[in-house]
Amino acid sequence: MSTPPPHQRNTSGSSFRQRLGYYLVGVAIGLVALGFLWSNRQQAVAKQAGTMAGAGLPAEPTGDGTEGEVAAVREYVFVLIRTGPLAEPTPEQMQEAMAGHFANMGRLRDEGMLFIAGPFGEPKPADYRGLWIFNAETVEAGLAAGATDPAVEMGVFRLEAAVFRSADPLKELNRLEKEDEARRLADPDVPDEWQGRGYIVATAPVSETPGFERGNGVLIEGTLVGDESNTMTSTVDTRLVVLDAETPEAAGALLGADAEKWTLHGWYSSTMVAELPGVAGDG
Repeated sequence: MSTPPPHQRNTSGSSFRQRLGYYLVGVAIGLVALGFLWSNRQQAVAKQAGTMAGAGLPAEPTGDGTEGEVAAVREYVFVLIRTGPLAEPTPEQMQEAMAGHFANMGRLRDEGMLFIAGPFGEPKPADYRGLWIFNAETVEAGLAAGATDPAVEMGVFRLEAAVFRSADPLKELNRLEKEDEARRLADPDVPDEWQGRGYIVATAPVSETPGFERGNGVLIEGTLVGDESNTMTSTVDTRLVVLDAETPEAAGALLGADAEKWTLHGWYSSTMVAELPGVAGDG
């Protein structure tokens, strides 16, 4: 399925948009906590700080006012969806693949596996189709979940994956989506239509951005782990951020002096992603 760039999309109730809504409403399920239980609080804090440093992430306050505590890092599985060997399916094949694709995402959402999803737009490599973030403990488990997608089974898509570490409260996205839906249903003057918008996903090797400081406009920050479990092209630790920007120019302004070190990808997702920085949570 061809993915039009964000600036060519709108939030009208087209059939494409209605189906695309399935990509995003299935956010936020329980996550897998990292680390061991230590005998006292100081050891737990030290453990968390060490984990964040290893992931290329700065230690951040939890926001509860407790001195010395840092936000807990959680592990997810990031799956990159690329064009598969069936690069030119017939219209009938594409219709079958997409019907199964959206239905399967709904199932994975309901089972608490699918966390975040959305298609890429420009700029992007030609064969980048979209991304998933799964609530899975291993890359193998994430890939196994993705492999149940009929579009993957047919060869329309192929998948690559890596562990994704982040201290952001991603599980809160599901709550935000449900609250937004409830507001729409409660107000007869508000169309009951899922709303989406464009963002920029920026990536850069952690080693090339050691002084990165999260500022305004960074909605999600995490690290793609470049260890032996990584099946993606890059096998180095890669910083990934979702920016509150819809164009490369706006993204560059947010990234500042080091903007040239980042690779930018257009991405389309829920408007609720932009609300995430104001949400308290433990990851």
